[in-house]
Amino acid sequence: MHIRLGAIIKDAREYKEITRAELADYAFVSEEKIVEIEENHIVPDFNTASLICHFFDIKVDWSWLRLITEIANFE
Repeated sequence: MHIRLGAIIKDAREYKEITRAELADYAFVSEEKIVEIEENHIVPDFNTASLICHFFDIKVDWSWLRLITEIANFE
């Protein structure tokens, strides 16, 4: 399963004219982590995904988001 969550985050960030650094500061991650997320190299963990959704005022099904992030980050 390939999730394009990064593309959604990147589109939202660019639409709102927010820099990667601003988003990274809000989500308590590095700017490099935001780049990795936007380029679909990684899926953010639940806490980071939650903060990003809150930053963009995106309403989500929290149980779905937790499931997706746990599946994607399963090692």
